[in-house]
Amino acid sequence: RRLRKSTEPTIQYLTCQLNGSINDLKQILLEEPKLLTLSLLKTIQPRMDMLSESGCPPTDIGKIVMLSQRKAEDYCARCYLCRRLDISSNQKDRLFASVGNTRQSASSLREKVDYLLHHIFGGSKQKLKAAILEEPALLKQSLKQTIQPRAEVLHFLESIGLEYHPSDMAGFFTQSESAFTKKLVPKVKNWSPPVSSELDERYKGENSENDSNMEENDMLTTLKQFSL
Repeated sequence: RRLRKSTEPTIQYLTCQLNGSINDLKQILLEEPKLLTLSLLKTIQPRMDMLSESGCPPTDIGKIVMLSQRKAEDYCARCYLCRRLDISSNQKDRLFASVGNTRQSASSLREKVDYLLHHIFGGSKQKLKAAILEEPALLKQSLKQTIQPRAEVLHFLESIGLEYHPSDMAGFFTQSESAFTKKLVPKVKNWSPPVSSELDERYKGENSENDSNMEENDMLTTLKQFSL
């Protein structure tokens, strides 16, 4: 009777979260019998809030309630990503087998995904999904230290009329700083619209190599303004 009295608030709470489904409650308790021994206020409710914020079903409570805080956050982050981009179960397994533990909260991943979606991929979930599946390391890049600064480079080039479109957009954000600069700078005269005829002439004749180096140095100076 004492055990029943102590677990009654937890059972009532879970039943409410499950929209009154006794079958779902039974299944959860069969999967994780220790759930009823945990604190409702300190453990169960906070974990249920994590599931709700990430768009995970409340029936997943048994899957994360015994996990560490870090592992529970990682589970919710994966759940959010799959729901946001409509990633299938098979795709999810391959994706996270490649990327490993993302080591980030669902809110952090949500901010990163939303930024990429609206500022880099023009609101196209399909393009972002394809980029992440092609280059899972994109999920591990720091939003503040890598993704935003490189996005600013693209926006800067657009603002001065140079439309630079990387053939590998995901790779543009995952390559090292040295590879990024080396790949970006030497392509100045191939950007669209083309460089002016006067600048184009500088690439011709015996002084073309020196002039090209000057142009590269100018671009390097400009890129240093961004925290890459």
